[in-house]
Amino acid sequence: MISLSWILFALLAAICAAGVPLTQERNNANPYALVIWVKLFCVAFATPFVLTFGLPDAPMFYVYTAAGAGLWCVSDILYFRALPHIGAGVMTRLLPGATLLTFLLWFVIDPALLQTYLNTPIKLAAICVVLCFAAACAALLHRCQVSRAAFSQVWFVILAAAVGPVLAKAGFAYTDLGGNRWHAAFAYLFVNAALMLVIWAPYYAIKKPVPVRVFLDRTQWDTALKISLCVAGMTVFQSLAYMAVDHPAFVAVVLMTDAVWVLVIYRLMQRQETANIAAGLGIVAAAVTLVLVKNFL
Repeated sequence: MISLSWILFALLAAICAAGVPLTQERNNANPYALVIWVKLFCVAFATPFVLTFGLPDAPMFYVYTAAGAGLWCVSDILYFRALPHIGAGVMTRLLPGATLLTFLLWFVIDPALLQTYLNTPIKLAAICVVLCFAAACAALLHRCQVSRAAFSQVWFVILAAAVGPVLAKAGFAYTDLGGNRWHAAFAYLFVNAALMLVIWAPYYAIKKPVPVRVFLDRTQWDTALKISLCVAGMTVFQSLAYMAVDHPAFVAVVLMTDAVWVLVIYRLMQRQETANIAAGLGIVAAAVTLVLVKNFL
């Protein structure tokens, strides 16, 4: 039986993800205060579910989640540090390549799946072509030049974007909470956010990247509350998608449509946007094609 639930969940995650830059663009909160408040709110959102349904018992769930949290903690700091220097356009052109790395890395975790794909070479070739096409369209969405210096600043961010989904999906194999995927998704939201706060604590205590008065300013936590709703929704739906599909790279392709949703909202707001509309449509076409190839070829 063909399961298409992962497509719906990935699409909902992409819509939630689109709300993050739109909200931050409008409010321009301090990024260092923002990431802490967002994770605090995510912990608060997930706590009732955790108290009701509990947390996974398997140690490997925490090993994979901690590894991912460590990656994202470093990645977020580097991301916000590099963004003012290289620009959002360059960043969005560099990150899509991570999907191709995710596709290859997952076979290290699940070599049996690679053998399954090798048994259907036409399907494997079609999937590879679609993944490359999606990454190329995402890279061309914003018209800007990518320099070697820019890549050197964000190579770890790209690596985290490639490895993070692999670690997340691997960890979900150890989330047996009565077989309920929603419980597992909220458990991941709670543990991931809590671990990131713990890992960040020494950095913030020593470096003090944001003054206390700025951190406590209403603009910061008010913006973070709105963004945290998007982040929590994105994380939960993304988790459900990972658990419903055999390869995390497929979810990543659908998540690329978040940029398209931003363009749609800009159009509804009658805002002038210089992005490549054809590339945006290409991402949508790639996502649709991937679904057809994966499930029906």
